[in-house]
Amino acid sequence: MNDALKLTIIAIGFSFVFTIVTRVLTVKLEKELVNLIITKDYDGFYKLIDSKKTKYLLRPFNIDFMKLNVALLKSDVEQIETMFNHFEKVRLNKVQKEAVYIKGFYYYLSIENYDKVKKYYGYIKQLINDESIYEFDRIYDVYIKNGCEYLQDTIKELETANELVKPVLEAMISKMYENKGDSKLSQEYADKAKKHMEH
Repeated sequence: MNDALKLTIIAIGFSFVFTIVTRVLTVKLEKELVNLIITKDYDGFYKLIDSKKTKYLLRPFNIDFMKLNVALLKSDVEQIETMFNHFEKVRLNKVQKEAVYIKGFYYYLSIENYDKVKKYYGYIKQLINDESIYEFDRIYDVYIKNGCEYLQDTIKELETANELVKPVLEAMISKMYENKGDSKLSQEYADKAKKHMEH
């Protein structure tokens, strides 16, 4: 075996070992970060997420997305806005865009900032063109357009829905009846949703 071949084999072996070690360290680091979030040790989280080790092992998007999730858990409005604004300025691939846009859509819906909901809905529509867009179309119709286009479909879906999903669908049906001006049926489904959530 000549020296060049030996060096090539050694280099490949070193590269393989390096890749495995890096992967092990990355998994360990991710577990540490998740554990800090679960235990609500946010000071520890920020110290670790901003460390040189994290910047070396994790991709920038993963770091930023974790920061966004922690800001959402803490209801830190200023930091949430900072992170969403940051994602507007950096280059993201399709999967990353989808993750951020869906997060933005539901967050702004939860705080009733309908201008931002419209913005993220527009982004999602540009990205998603399969059956999963139905959910966003329905929510947009009910809460932004104050429509009831999906009323019959949602009532039908409720018949076979999982117990965990039922209160969400009932709340949506309640809102659709409210949009139709039928206060009696709106209240009936609101009560059903409340009852399911109490169990």
